[in-house]
Amino acid sequence: MPLNPLGRYTPKLLLAGILLIALVSSALMYAREIPDAVDPAEPGASEAVAELVVGIIHYSRWPDGLKDLELCVLGDAQYASALLAAEYQVGDYSIRSRQLSDLITATLLGCQIVYIAPMTAADDIDHLYTKLYGSAILTIDEQNEACRVGSMFCFQILPGERPSFKVNLDAVARSQLRVHPGVLRLGQRRIDE
Repeated sequence: MPLNPLGRYTPKLLLAGILLIALVSSALMYAREIPDAVDPAEPGASEAVAELVVGIIHYSRWPDGLKDLELCVLGDAQYASALLAAEYQVGDYSIRSRQLSDLITATLLGCQIVYIAPMTAADDIDHLYTKLYGSAILTIDEQNEACRVGSMFCFQILPGERPSFKVNLDAVARSQLRVHPGVLRLGQRRIDE
């Protein structure tokens, strides 16, 4: 298995990193208006997204105690290149990734984590969320500002800033996963702002 490019993180270090990202992002949101999304060519954006995804995974638990996880990237995600480029070892979890081209031909069989690129067709989005409803699949939207319907975690990726996230507590509650309350509080604070 290739070396983990993010290193071996301890649980305290990962939670501290997630807390720091959320706090800095919150402070910067008050300091200026929200600009357009990050240019995909911006250096480090993909790595920062991978770091945040890995941190969320570390603080999530699957009901069957799985340790070998598959992260499926659905669609043309702008910030998933670092996720797709390597396998990760995070705590007890071994994570490998694969690309799914589109929702129509995609099978989510074997996916424990689904990273979802922005979709334009409402029917596709509704179909996807119906498929995932109540499952033991961690869902992350690459760009979903409202984060009120669908995915469990929704990223906000802004120019020159670390990515931040919001949490859809309803989606988390309906899933079969357990997510550390500290992570849920961080994301929920972002929805209330």
